Amino acid sequence: MKKDFLDLERRWLSLARSYEFTERLDDFCADRKQRADGLPKPVK
Repeated sequence: MKKDFLDLERRWLSLARSYEFTERLDDFCADRKQRADGLPKPVK
């Protein structure tokens, strides 16, 4: 039973890290897009 709870804990921690990474990546991409939108457009 203890092994099962430790395995469950490991899975929850992995899920939390995955969720945190996704949130950070979304924030990073939004920041990059905002900065890129402020740059002048290339001339064709």
